[in-house]
This record gives sequence, C-alpha cells and structure tokens, in this order.
Amino acid sequence: MLSEVLRTLNNATEPFSIPELSRRLDLDRSVLDGMLTHLILMGKLKDEDSDPERSEFTCSASHCGHSDTCSFVAKMPKSYSINRGKG
Repeated sequence: MLSEVLRTLNNATEPFSIPELSRRLDLDRSVLDGMLTHLILMGKLKDEDSDPERSEFTCSASHCGHSDTCSFVAKMPKSYSINRGKG
C-alpha cells in the first residue's frame, strides 16, 4: 500500500488534500497519516512543513511580523512532496 500512496502522489497533476488522498485510496485518515510519516522516515517523501524557509503562516500585509494574531494570517495546510533524490 505504501507504493500505491507514492504512485498516487507521483502521478498527481495537481495538489490535493489529505482527506482527498484518503478518499482516493480508500484509507482511514489516521492510517494515511501514519503511512505518510513512515514514507518521510524512509526518505521517500519530504515534509514541506519542516522546511525552515516555509512559514507555517502566510501574511499578505507587509507591515506586520507575521504574527499568529495578525488578521491577515492564514494557517497553511500540511504539504508533502516526492523526494526525487531517493530511490
């Protein structure tokens, strides 16, 4: 099933949410979360949220410090990418 998760992600032509991936693969969300974590540990997937360059919050107001109290801030959904450097 891990290979099916990777194949689905690799063949995706557009991003989709974890709930959507869960529906496509007919997997419980908690099972899919565990599989994604395992694929990250194997080096097959990259957790984009762990990238220090990517902020957990985005803000369209240039005057603020991107605080979670800013009214222009929205929490971004978790995202993953295929780690193409690993076989």
